[in-house]
Amino acid sequence: MDVLPADEVAEKLADLHSKAFGGKTRGRFSMPREDFRELSGRQRLDPVVITDVNAALFQNHNLALVECGKTAIGVIDAGKVIAWRKPPKKFL
Repeated sequence: MDVLPADEVAEKLADLHSKAFGGKTRGRFSMPREDFRELSGRQRLDPVVITDVNAALFQNHNLALVECGKTAIGVIDAGKVIAWRKPPKKFL
């Protein structure tokens, strides 16, 4: 198993984001952490791997990587996240 650099993992995730599956032509998806670990070619996932892949996804593909606890990794268009509602200052 070859360990892939963060930009290559990001490229694979961006490719998955653009593929048709699960009843959608493209878009957000989630995968088990185990599948993400295999996709990245690693025996274990260090937090720095997640950080580096997330940075590469955002910088090169305008996508965001979301950790869903210890079970899943999600990928979503960063523009969607930026458009989410913002809390009013009085709640901060």
